[in-house]
Order: sequence, then C-alpha cells, then structure tokens
Amino acid sequence: MGFPVSTRSTDDLITAAIWNADIVSNLNNSVMHLLARKTSDENVTTTTLQDDDTLVTPSIGTNEVWQLRLLLSVITGAGGMKSSFSVPTSGDLQMTLLGLDSASAAVQQKRLTASDGDTVSYLANWTTGRLYIMDVLYINAGTAGVVTFRNALTSASGTSTVKAQSTLWGVRLV
Repeated sequence: MGFPVSTRSTDDLITAAIWNADIVSNLNNSVMHLLARKTSDENVTTTTLQDDDTLVTPSIGTNEVWQLRLLLSVITGAGGMKSSFSVPTSGDLQMTLLGLDSASAAVQQKRLTASDGDTVSYLANWTTGRLYIMDVLYINAGTAGVVTFRNALTSASGTSTVKAQSTLWGVRLV
C-alpha cells in the first residue's frame, strides 16, 4: 500500500494521536506480519489435498491484494509431498516455490485460481527435513474469504510431515 498521501488541510493541528495513527497505518502496510505458526507437527498420509489446520490467512476482503510468504519445514517420506492453496471464488494466486522437487528443480512457479487443482511438489525422502520458501501474490476480486495452504502425498507411499514452527507471513498491499 505504501505511504498514503495525507488528506488533511494545511490548517489542521497535528497532534500526537493523529501522528501516531499515521505511523501505525504506514507500518502495518509496509512490512510483513506473522499470520500463522504451526505449534505441532502435522503428518500427511493421503494423496488427496487436505486443508492445513493452521496455515490460513485472516479473511481477505473484496478487491484486496496481499503478499504472502510461507516458510515451510518439511520431512518427506518415499511418497514425497505436493502443495497447493484453496482461494475464494474470484481469487488469482501466483506463487513461486524455492526448494527441490522430484526432478531436482530449484524453483517452481504456478498460477492458481479457485477452480485449479495445480500443485507444486517436494523431493521425496528428505528424512532430515528441508526448508521451503513459497512467495505468493494474491489478488482478490468480488468474493471475500481466506487463503488456505493445502498438502498431500505425491504417491501413496509413506508419510510426510509439515513440521512445527512452519510460518505464514503476509501484508495487505491494497
């Protein structure tokens, strides 16, 4: 959102209350905030995408634009893991995942809408765990709602785990 231009007339007396409100508003719209943190490990045991119970945004209003960052600590079994997001009906989500997939690609980019089932994948058999960074630009239109992180096994073999302390960060841009 950047720093808004003041709408006050030049004759207004600037008080501490007005000044502090402007500072708080500018800071809230210029830095990412912690939106969610996993407090316990969550095992992934199915190939069907399931909503993560913790890594969910607050309600995003109509016509809002958000920048999100997911720091995801993952241990993958033989089945590997894949992830996606569920978004409100009118949403458009663009994401980049930094980390290795099953083809050892370091960067994956996707664009999702509410009807997409497209996913990004993680390399199988990372038994010591790896950190993945997912950067997201979410552009909402006419339907308010939440953006929810989803995950599943790539194939029906083994168990993968989204580790505690994985975090979702975000800032509303517009």
